[in-house]
Amino acid sequence: MKLRLRYYNSLAALEKEYESIGCDLAGIKIMNQKGIFLTIKVEALQLRAAIILKQEMMALGGEVVVSRDVMTLKPEKTDVLILGTEKQCQKLIMKLYQQPFGCKELAEQLKTILEKRLYEEHGAWNIKERIFNFKKPIIMGIVNITPDSFSDGGKFLNPDTAIAQAKQLIAEGADILDLGAESSRPGSDPVSAEEELKRLLPVLQALKNDNSIKIPISIDTYKPEVAEACLKHDADIINDITGMQNPAMRKVAAERKVPVIMMHMQGTPKTMQENPQYNDVVDDIISFFEQQITLCEQEGVTQIICDPGIGFGKTVEQNLEILKRLKEFQILGKPLLIGTSRKSFINKAIGGTPEDRVEGTIASNVIACMNGAHIFRVHDVKACKRALDLTNLIQNGEKK
Repeated sequence: MKLRLRYYNSLAALEKEYESIGCDLAGIKIMNQKGIFLTIKVEALQLRAAIILKQEMMALGGEVVVSRDVMTLKPEKTDVLILGTEKQCQKLIMKLYQQPFGCKELAEQLKTILEKRLYEEHGAWNIKERIFNFKKPIIMGIVNITPDSFSDGGKFLNPDTAIAQAKQLIAEGADILDLGAESSRPGSDPVSAEEELKRLLPVLQALKNDNSIKIPISIDTYKPEVAEACLKHDADIINDITGMQNPAMRKVAAERKVPVIMMHMQGTPKTMQENPQYNDVVDDIISFFEQQITLCEQEGVTQIICDPGIGFGKTVEQNLEILKRLKEFQILGKPLLIGTSRKSFINKAIGGTPEDRVEGTIASNVIACMNGAHIFRVHDVKACKRALDLTNLIQNGEKK
């Protein structure tokens, strides 16, 4: 007998071991519920419900963390942490349905959380001629058709140059192209819809008329009229930095039945870096997404990707906190996009010049991939793709 201790923190690693041991395939689903440990926070729970919750979870072999003040029966409400396996949490839900003091409502919310945390909830999206199942890193290549973008402003303003760059990104392995014609760098001024379309449409039309290009094209705009005009020219995705807050944009997306990328931004590009403040940066962004997802789905927008908006109204410390806690966004049950590419927080955090941001871009994308991100919006497609393919191979044993 040889005793060896190993630690697993991902479902993919566990499933690989199940198979190597010879576990029956039907049993793997059952084992999964027992193999991954969950920590779930509940805020402002009634005192009596918290006491019931702790008793029921401890009886199942799990635990509930409460304030020491609960023992004095003084607080009316308390925050709690539920600690246990998915199987224990499933059993807890059934017990809570039978209890008073808001426990039934808590059970409903816990049930929703457990359903949303599984990647399979995203299903497979068929966009243009590509099927995206969000189980492997998806690379979105950036084409800035602007004179003033923070990283490559002016380089691709000429349509021919922009088209050539788009084709180069495809050759390097981009899965999606993102065309933008208005800079959203900190302090930037808006441009008119007419100017935006003047820059966008020649590039979009040329790419769409090229039969060799078979990947989806996203349009980075917050103007409904720009989005609609581009969709009429067969654009495939709307990428809205204002988080689909404009009802007219939601209407366009619903009528055209296209996927949307919903980004969080505090303020506007002109003002967003003027002392951004949050109660809790991750919790506040999740609350924003929950609100916007509800609005979108009520109005017929069903394919939603969430982007927490790295660098958009966040300090360096807040950007790093988002990346560190990215797994918490799984509660939304939506694919997650991350855009750290060449952003200033990188050299503000570790030094260097604006030209020294590629390594930080790769590192932050690898961390984001390991923490649950699905789509990576980048300038340097080849370098980031290779790094993320290796990350995926190590984590999941699959090649791109």
